[in-house]
Amino acid sequence: MSMKLMTDDRRPRRRRGGYRNRHRRTANKEPVPIDPEALAMEAEHRSELEIPQALISQDALRVVESLEHAGHLAYVVGGCVRDLALGRSPKDFDVATSARPEQVRRLFRNARIIGRRFRLVHVRFGQDRLIEVATFRRSPDPDVEGDLLVAADNVFGDPKEDALRRDFTVNGLFYTPRDGGRVIDYVGGCKDLEAKLLRSIGDADVRCQEDPVRMIRAIRFAAKHRLKLSPDLRKAINKHSETIHRCAGARLWEELLKVLRSGASKQAFALAQRTGFLTAFLPDYAAVYGERKSACERPLAGLDRIVKERGAPPSDHVLVSALILPMLQAQRPRAQAEKILSQWNEVFRIPNRLREQVVFSLLAVRGMVPEGPWVDPDSFSRRALFAPAVEVLQVLVAGQGEGQGLLKYWDHRRQPHPDEEDEAE
Repeated sequence: MSMKLMTDDRRPRRRRGGYRNRHRRTANKEPVPIDPEALAMEAEHRSELEIPQALISQDALRVVESLEHAGHLAYVVGGCVRDLALGRSPKDFDVATSARPEQVRRLFRNARIIGRRFRLVHVRFGQDRLIEVATFRRSPDPDVEGDLLVAADNVFGDPKEDALRRDFTVNGLFYTPRDGGRVIDYVGGCKDLEAKLLRSIGDADVRCQEDPVRMIRAIRFAAKHRLKLSPDLRKAINKHSETIHRCAGARLWEELLKVLRSGASKQAFALAQRTGFLTAFLPDYAAVYGERKSACERPLAGLDRIVKERGAPPSDHVLVSALILPMLQAQRPRAQAEKILSQWNEVFRIPNRLREQVVFSLLAVRGMVPEGPWVDPDSFSRRALFAPAVEVLQVLVAGQGEGQGLLKYWDHRRQPHPDEEDEAE
């Protein structure tokens, strides 16, 4: 076969293009009308709160526009609306829609469906921008009498049902860019934001039993956003704290890390103690917290200060070290740290690598302070986990408000050692 024939027989090249090409083709079509009943329901719950479109992610606005152009109702939802209403800049923007996951995926070329329990669609823009799109859901009917724990939550619903299934009123706000940008409030969240109140949607006693993780989230949200727990929510947390370990350990561990990353961990742990939740969740830490509260609060305050100054939390091993450090006694600290982590691992399933980093960092920090055991600075600084230990020292110094000279002494010795093997391996 000649070269010319081979060239003529080639399949035509597939046209490349991501979201922009698909969006352009969609935009050229006539818009599909949105269900008038859904729009009427929306009109009944429009609040007076306005949020300018300029504050909303352009990617999120494009997703909403494309969905509504195709006849699907869509809103920017959740924590990002809450943050904007409080005058803060959200880190992420989420979208909820009447479109089913498969419909969303077909509408956007750069989209994929994820999840088993919750089927979501991730729509990507560029290398590092992502909008999470969920279909409106409603709370499922309980299958077993007397047991309110929700095992599945993937029943589709309408916008109001979706708002009512959420945990707190301040997280149940929807935003539409139509008519200049309005907040849709099915649950009274705007009123609670004005009152600085964290209130459960529905019966707080029932909602904490449906998903005990809501108790941790309530404490984190209240501390981070300086909200007061409503009386019924505080009572429910106190009543049902002991049920927290019915949830998966990995999920609880991630929620604990979220508290430590929040920039308000000191306030969160104080609130957890006052509500009785801390004793149920971390009994060994709660005992130390009750006896040596100031010793526990100093590293937490250091964490919060670093998060606020950097705009991002430190590594996970630093977060965990800040918790364990005040629990250690002068004698046999390594054995104590390993015992604590072993006990926590039975509940939370902590990654082995993280546990090793925490133990080494805690021991290394003792060698950095004047009252600790003597170490040779040169050989010590060449160890692979020396740099993570300096991060823990930063937390201690930030929490105590002194020791900058000591931190500077060790920090200038920090340098990468790519060829150095980690002794913990």
